[in-house]
Amino acid sequence: MASTAADLFAWLALDAARVPGRARAQVRDRGASVVLDEGMLLLGAPARHLAWDPEAARAAARPSLRFLEQGGIALGGPDGDALGRAAARRRPPLFLYARGDPALLLRPRAVAVVGTREPTPVGLTRARHIAEALIEARALVVSGGARGIDRAAHEAALDAGGETLLVLGEPVSAEHDERRAWVREACARAPGRALAVTPFGPFVPHHRGLFAARNWTLAALADAVLVVEGSEASGTRHTARAARALGVPVFAWPTDAERPGAAMPNALIEAGRARALPGDPDRAVARILGEAGRPIGGAEREGQRRATAVHPLLARVAAAGGRLLVDEAARALELGIGELLALAAELELDGLLVREGPALRLA
Repeated sequence: MASTAADLFAWLALDAARVPGRARAQVRDRGASVVLDEGMLLLGAPARHLAWDPEAARAAARPSLRFLEQGGIALGGPDGDALGRAAARRRPPLFLYARGDPALLLRPRAVAVVGTREPTPVGLTRARHIAEALIEARALVVSGGARGIDRAAHEAALDAGGETLLVLGEPVSAEHDERRAWVREACARAPGRALAVTPFGPFVPHHRGLFAARNWTLAALADAVLVVEGSEASGTRHTARAARALGVPVFAWPTDAERPGAAMPNALIEAGRARALPGDPDRAVARILGEAGRPIGGAEREGQRRATAVHPLLARVAAAGGRLLVDEAARALELGIGELLALAAELELDGLLVREGPALRLA
C-alpha cells in the first residue's frame, strides 16, 4: 500500500504518464517519487529514460485525486494483489479505478458473460438464465455494462441476490452518459454486491477505441468467458481474442445459423476457439466451472503462434530489430495510418505487439 498521500499521488502520476503495470515491482523498489522525477525504468534492455514531464504527469493526475475525494477507489499501484486475477496475467493495469466493493475482485470464481448490444429474445433469456445459474453456483458474474447481453447478465445476477463485476470501457471522468447513470444506479441498489472498474483514469480522453482495449481487462478478471450472441463484426470478438491470448477458456452455445447473433459463437466453435456448451444452464455452468482452471493447451497455443508468426506487420517489425515507426510500417505495407493502427490494435489485443508513442515493438 502507498505509505503516504505523497506516495499515492506519485503512483497516480505514473499511471497518468502511462507507466505499465509490469513495472510495478521496479517502481515499488525504487520509490514512486524517485521514478517520477527521474523517469528511468528497465522496461527492456538496457534501461531507458521515459519521455515525460514529471510536472505534466502530476497535473494530469490531479483529477484522479478528485475522483478519490468523491468516494472513488484506486486499486493497484504498489498493491498489485488488489487487482485480483489481473495482477498475475499479462499486461496488468497499473491501477483499476472503481466504485463499489473491491473485495469482489478476490472472489474464488468469476465468469464473464458477453455478447451483442442488439440481442435476440433467445439471447437475452440465455444470458439471464446462465447468470442465475452462475449465482446459484456462487460465482461472480462479470460483464461490460453495455446494453443488451451485458446488462441482462448484470441485472439477472443482482436480481438473484448475487454479485456482479462491471468492467467499463470509458474513463472514470465520463459520468454523463446513459451507461454511467445505469452503472451508478446498479451499484447503489446493491451495495456490497456490485463493483464497477475501469483501467482508464480521468486523464484518459474518452473515445470509442477504449472499448476494445477494455476487453483485455475484462478477460483478465475472469476464469472463463462465455459468448452468448454476436455478429462476426461484433466487439465481442475482442474479448474472445483477449481471453485466448491470456489462456482464459472461451465457451459458446452452438446456435441455429439462421438466427441473428449466431455468427460469432458458431464461428468461434467451428474454429476451435471456443468450447461448445450444452443448452441447459445448470449443465453449462457445471462445464464452465469444471474447465475454467484448465488453460489453453500447448498444441492449441502453438497453432496460434504459427498462425500469427507470418503476419506481415509482425514480420516488418521483427525485420527492423523489434521496433518500427508507425509511418515507416504504413509505407512498407502500403497502408494508410488509420488502417495500420487498426491492424496494430488487433495484434496488441493478441498480446503480440505494443504501441509506444510513434513506434511499434514486438511484445
